[in-house]
Amino acid sequence: MIEVNKNTLASTLPALGKLICRRSPMTLFKSIKIESADEKLRFATCGASEEIAFELESGSEDVFCCMVGFDEFRDAVRSGRNKTVSLTYEAGTLLVGDRYLITVTDVEWPDHSPKVEATNCLLPDGVVEMFARAAQIVDRNEPRAILRGINLSFCYFICIDHYSLRIYLQNTAPS
Repeated sequence: MIEVNKNTLASTLPALGKLICRRSPMTLFKSIKIESADEKLRFATCGASEEIAFELESGSEDVFCCMVGFDEFRDAVRSGRNKTVSLTYEAGTLLVGDRYLITVTDVEWPDHSPKVEATNCLLPDGVVEMFARAAQIVDRNEPRAILRGINLSFCYFICIDHYSLRIYLQNTAPS
């Protein structure tokens, strides 16, 4: 049994839920993966090309890996009346507080790790502000891949928001 602070876990669920697609026919995109190993507890959700994970120290020797429906897991965490939520994995079910959740089977978690070792480089000053401005207009749900995302260059970003092209130069206002 693993005890987790309910507030800590509840505060991670909105970020983990960003990749959940409730209308997807694929169970993988509606599930959360929970892993316990090496005294760490890891929660992850994934989309078609990206993954979000949250890891915390559990102090438990339990070792398991399972996937459950994200909405069911969120409801089980929210329904707890204590300051901590207990997680117990037994025989294909995950006990979250006092709720049993059936695990998702026959689904393989994709590997989103880089295929090639990337080289490190220094980012220019102000890159965080550039990303913050550019991320506001990007539509991750755009079906046309060419119109989804941010194209990077040494000193500018290019973003498309369905109908207009935006170029963000370093230390300048959007054009």
